[in-house]
Amino acid sequence: MPNVKILNIKISEFEGPLDVLSTLIQEKKMNIMDVDLIEIIDQYLAYIDVNYDDIEINNAIEYMTMATYLIEVKSKRMLVVENPLTDPTSFEYERDRLLRRIVEHNKYKMICGYLRRRMEHRGKMFAKSNDDSEEQIIESIAYVDKLPEKIEAERILKALSDAIEKYRFLMLSRKGLKLKEVSVEFVKNQLINFLKNNDKNVTLSKYIEHLIVSDKINLGYFVVLFCAILEMGRHGLANIEQNNSELVVSLI
Repeated sequence: MPNVKILNIKISEFEGPLDVLSTLIQEKKMNIMDVDLIEIIDQYLAYIDVNYDDIEINNAIEYMTMATYLIEVKSKRMLVVENPLTDPTSFEYERDRLLRRIVEHNKYKMICGYLRRRMEHRGKMFAKSNDDSEEQIIESIAYVDKLPEKIEAERILKALSDAIEKYRFLMLSRKGLKLKEVSVEFVKNQLINFLKNNDKNVTLSKYIEHLIVSDKINLGYFVVLFCAILEMGRHGLANIEQNNSELVVSLI
């Protein structure tokens, strides 16, 4: 890989291989779908080679798995297939699949950052309005009436933010993740119906895992779910309690 530009950022500053790939693409200052993926792959491999000794042991497998996958993707460039955009064995198919994963990663990262910033504002509630652009995830913030004293907005928000981090890679691996508009009322009723069928209580992390596994969650869902839980607490429909390190939502 001669004349490959090495990214001048410490590997400890990245959240994982998709974060490295995203940064390499951003350095090009062009639309993600227009980048030369082969060049990005070469830069990633060169960057990992130079920085391998600095990768934490727990993250090494993740970075090397991505490197192996990228080498496989690169090798597919030599294959000739009849329908490259729909044939899973083609370079074009894998290229588009990888770029979509990077786009999804960027959206999750944006939501995580947004939630962390909003944790400073107690008693606030989020409303989501979504288009299909990559940049705009959340368009408005709405304020709600004072919450019951026992319900702490910051605690719920932190639990959601932690869940995003915990399940981020599982969500990225799921097929069919789509951005679509979801209302607070819809999400609230979905949670209430789940509680009615599950002993009227569930930990927040368990519920989120259920949504991901059943493909009922999308990127903005976390924000609207936060809004729905606060509204349920505000109107006396649910209790939100701490049980060890878990938040438990229970129907009243």
